[in-house]
Amino acid sequence: METTNTMAKVEAESHASQLRSDLRTLREDIEMLKSDVAAVGRNQVNRAKANIADMDGNLGSRLSEKPFQTLAITFAAGYLFAVITR
Repeated sequence: METTNTMAKVEAESHASQLRSDLRTLREDIEMLKSDVAAVGRNQVNRAKANIADMDGNLGSRLSEKPFQTLAITFAAGYLFAVITR
């Protein structure tokens, strides 16, 4: 009986040790994943900022090239909005 209890304790300690090891590994993996996701997020934000800056530059140059056409389109859009919301 004593041997069975001792063996059960040894086996339980072994399982507990393995579980602690697995939890430690899982914690490390989660930290690495969190770091990778943050890096990808920062990269996407930087790309979006670059795209917005590029679009802003393109829009500004197009508006400067044809100011009267821009004014006419703006007026037409305002007129259509006024007619629709009446």
